[in-house]
Amino acid sequence: MVDSLVPRDQVRLLGEWGRYRLAVYRNMVISIWSGSPDDPVAAARVVEAFEIAQGLDASQSIAVFILISASARPELPNSVVRSSIARAYRPWRHRIAAQAIVYEGEDWLAGLLRTLVIQLDRLVKPPFANRTFGTRGEAAAWLSRTIAPTLRLGTAEILDAIRIAETGSIP
Repeated sequence: MVDSLVPRDQVRLLGEWGRYRLAVYRNMVISIWSGSPDDPVAAARVVEAFEIAQGLDASQSIAVFILISASARPELPNSVVRSSIARAYRPWRHRIAAQAIVYEGEDWLAGLLRTLVIQLDRLVKPPFANRTFGTRGEAAAWLSRTIAPTLRLGTAEILDAIRIAETGSIP
């Protein structure tokens, strides 16, 4: 049995809708997609996540970790999903310290989608640190370094919280 850095009860699983899970740990919103990114129900849950994030400790910034699982269909969200997510960000994006997007997968299509997301981010230019990764470890390490002055979450702690949010259990 592996000791957990994060007490299970500190990761609040806010909901599970089909292949989409939403959780909060301290001031980090964890969004896990293992189905199609075109799912409008999942997009509505992202909006909910941002509304819930408004209720987090207002004296601290928010970190966002989006995991698009390797089991998800490798595609970009459609325009309806993208616009609802963009609307959700507007009212509170000033509180986001950083956002890490992990698009898992080692095939050429996953790599192509990561490249497209990176190019879209360059066009949109979000007002917070934002990067796209191929692995959870790289993303957690970057997020930990980027939010260090304000949130103080270590790489292992972030990965542990994500694992708990994804599985709902501690091994």
